[in-house]
Amino acid sequence: MTFPTDGTILALQTDGTHLRAVTVERQNGHVRSATIRELEPDTSSVLAMVSESDAVGVLIMLPGSSMVVRTALLPGGTDQDLLPALAIQSEALLGSEHPEHRMGRGLLPAAPGESNRVGVLTSWPVQMQANALAELAEQTEIPIRWTTPAAGLAGLMGAHRPTGPLVHADSQTGSVTFAWSHAGGVGFRNVLLPAGEHWPASVGRAFQESAVGSGAPDSWAAAAGEALHTGLASLSGSITILPHEVASELQEQTGLSSGELGTHGILIGALLIDPQGVGLAGLRDAMPTDNPDFQARLTATLSVPRTARLIVAVAALILIFGPIVSAWTRLSVVESRNAELASMVQDADALERSLAHYDTLGNTGFSAVKVLSDLFTNLPRGIRVEGVRMNTRDASFSLTGKSIPDRSAGVSATDVIESMRQQLGQDRMFSRISLNWEEPDAFGHLEFTLSGRIDKPHKDVMYERDRDFAAYSLAARMYPDAFPEGQTDDGSTDSDESTATAAATDSTATAPPSNTGASEESNTNDSRGEIEARLNRPGLAGGESDTASMADASDRGGSMVDPNLIPQPLSLTQVQALSRDEITAEIKTFSTAYNLLRQNGASKEDNPQHALFLQIQASWKDLRSELLNRSREGNNR
Repeated sequence: MTFPTDGTILALQTDGTHLRAVTVERQNGHVRSATIRELEPDTSSVLAMVSESDAVGVLIMLPGSSMVVRTALLPGGTDQDLLPALAIQSEALLGSEHPEHRMGRGLLPAAPGESNRVGVLTSWPVQMQANALAELAEQTEIPIRWTTPAAGLAGLMGAHRPTGPLVHADSQTGSVTFAWSHAGGVGFRNVLLPAGEHWPASVGRAFQESAVGSGAPDSWAAAAGEALHTGLASLSGSITILPHEVASELQEQTGLSSGELGTHGILIGALLIDPQGVGLAGLRDAMPTDNPDFQARLTATLSVPRTARLIVAVAALILIFGPIVSAWTRLSVVESRNAELASMVQDADALERSLAHYDTLGNTGFSAVKVLSDLFTNLPRGIRVEGVRMNTRDASFSLTGKSIPDRSAGVSATDVIESMRQQLGQDRMFSRISLNWEEPDAFGHLEFTLSGRIDKPHKDVMYERDRDFAAYSLAARMYPDAFPEGQTDDGSTDSDESTATAAATDSTATAPPSNTGASEESNTNDSRGEIEARLNRPGLAGGESDTASMADASDRGGSMVDPNLIPQPLSLTQVQALSRDEITAEIKTFSTAYNLLRQNGASKEDNPQHALFLQIQASWKDLRSELLNRSREGNNR
């Protein structure tokens, strides 16, 4: 609610046990008449006075002990331009602890010939409580405003720059407010001094110090301070001391006597100021509150981020769970009307799952044993399989192992790997074949990883005899003299094939290699075909001596191991020259060869491979001893 600028305004000031009251008739912002009253210090007397005088607003003067006043010197300009600058300076001069509704800002009218403007800042601190008239705002609907003695002196000074000071003093509270002008500008100060017999002298000295501090002449300040000492010596209560030129103008304007101006002049000065906005006479006891309508309250509520987020969250929950709750309700109603509905739904779901399962099996299922058989059929001799993995989801497979060269046939480990890659892609059962291999070890063995895709798992491939281990067994390939071409040994062949397949599918244990063959009809002029022929054709490891040795070993209860599967023995010097990683790899290789020889009876002295067994055993022990010594010495290289 804004404070009216026209009409009858009631101004009040507490003075001991009674209230000083002035009713002023304002028109167009100017005082036309003033009437002095004395009231009891209670709200009922004030309400009666408001009703009697038809007052449209009440202005209450605060005691000087409840205010703070500051001044600011501003450059020349209009009030509209300078008030924002004064508001900025108020934060520095008054501090941020003063709330906006208890702070007043105003500009003194410029005097003739004055180039600068003087800003007055006054504040009512929060810790200063209102007097008994604070309840007046709750008992009347007319606007109530508060003001300070500094604002009253500013209104009395106006555009005047009198030679004497304007003073409002209260001997009961000990507060004094000064306003003075000199060649250097205008000054305001409010002091609170101990009441008593020395109070008048203290007031004179306080004014003299304030005036000299603002740049006023020492002689003028001393004379004015002495005059205040003399004038306040017999004061009991509050009084307003005005210079002659200010008092005479107010007498003409209001018709009040000099004595009445001394008691009520401070109220007249406050009424000369525009009380609207954040002016010097527009202070409030509490923060003003609005009473908005429903739409405004709803808009304000939704403008709070926390409330808006809460409403959005509730709406999202309704959108998510609303259909679920609705469907559950409908289902409950249907179930209550049909008791067998649940079992019918379960039967339908079970049938649907079964159909989907069989459909998936029909489209994607295949025999892992059949695919493994085709995979190993396409591996040439010299490939030692260490592990196989198949993924039925994307029909992919991977194979890890070693490629062992055949030095007697002039076939390197890379030639064996290349032959394996070509055979796997020959029948178009496997595709996307990719190979990665490491550097060869001391024996020329290559560790490799092969991956690919199973395109036709159900294809029935008619392999040629050189690639069909059922028709042409591994034993017959290795020892052709022991197996004439017309003779078949299904038992031994099946045994060798099953042993090779079982060992190759085990991904954690080292096993003997799976060996297969290439086509006998490869082009003899093609070097790659010659390599494949050397890998798969009979005679690679056979011969009369091998056949005789195998027969002798069979008579002695043992069997011969393919020399291509046995690494070359290492001397102690060669072992010491290896790195730690190479020693670890060789221990694994020699351990496999040692176990293979021992399982085939080479540990017996009458076995033709007994000497080779002892050499492999010695190399294996040297490798383990060297690794143990390096571990004790802390050598990780």
